[in-house]
Amino acid sequence: MYEILYLTEKTSEHPIAVSICSQIAKNIPSKIDKVSDKYTSVSFKNRNGEGVVSTICVKDQSKNIDVLCGNSKLMEHFGVLAAYPDLAKNITYLEEEGKTVVILTIDKIPQLVISLEEQHLSKPESKFVVNFLQYTMQVKVCMITGDNMHSALKVANHLGIPV
Repeated sequence: MYEILYLTEKTSEHPIAVSICSQIAKNIPSKIDKVSDKYTSVSFKNRNGEGVVSTICVKDQSKNIDVLCGNSKLMEHFGVLAAYPDLAKNITYLEEEGKTVVILTIDKIPQLVISLEEQHLSKPESKFVVNFLQYTMQVKVCMITGDNMHSALKVANHLGIPV
């Protein structure tokens, strides 16, 4: 499964995809060494704010598989969460904890769920900058993000941005 995840995410420039690929390469390099022997990427499409859609050829079976890798918005768009309501509940629970959830499906069947939590909610200088803008310059500070609502609220509360 990690081979397919790696192959799917390695073309993406999204920081989460880069991090996932980095961790796979670091922790299980043996999985990466043989990826090109087993699989070929046939197509790749980035869906902004959702994830990626790709088709991968499984060489030893001479067949293509359709892979979705992304957040709950992507899964909703392709009807995955409607088909797996218990998975949808678990994803909602993780998101309510402020975690970022990445789901991998093969042919619309969930295979892997990754729950990520930021080590640092923001850059060290962010809180200072927000306070400076709000209280010294009297600027109304707002936050715009493509992340899930619960993660956004967690960061906003951390930085003192009114919600």
